[in-house]
Amino acid sequence: MEIERLGVVCTWRSGDPKETSASFGVEEFAFTSDGNRLSLHFDRGWTAGILHSQYAKPPPYWDRPITVQHIISDIHSTLLPEDDGDNHDWLRLVDILESKGITVTRDELYALPYTVELSPNLLEMLPQDEAERFPLEVDWASIE
Repeated sequence: MEIERLGVVCTWRSGDPKETSASFGVEEFAFTSDGNRLSLHFDRGWTAGILHSQYAKPPPYWDRPITVQHIISDIHSTLLPEDDGDNHDWLRLVDILESKGITVTRDELYALPYTVELSPNLLEMLPQDEAERFPLEVDWASIE
């Protein structure tokens, strides 16, 4: 079995980004050559919030509409490795896949297409023209 594509789905877990805070989760997955979608991990995410006592009004996170670029940037930051300076935690994915009996290198994973999906509740928060862009193929090397 080979890996043909990688991806991530971002889910809005709780809160309201139009109010004081919101929590988001990410699950990375791989599509295999036999047509299966294999979950790799779902232990990452982020919470964006404010403390009312610190701000007369919400900071810029809440002053702008949620956009595709905003979400992609937050997902990318969430998936960065802790210590190796790479643009994605490729070696972690290599280890996870190896534990599932699939041998692949970092460079092989890096060369695969990578798709970002959003949960239905998160898609509803985007303007329609932004939501229609998903699922979206990304190149992590071009994300800052």
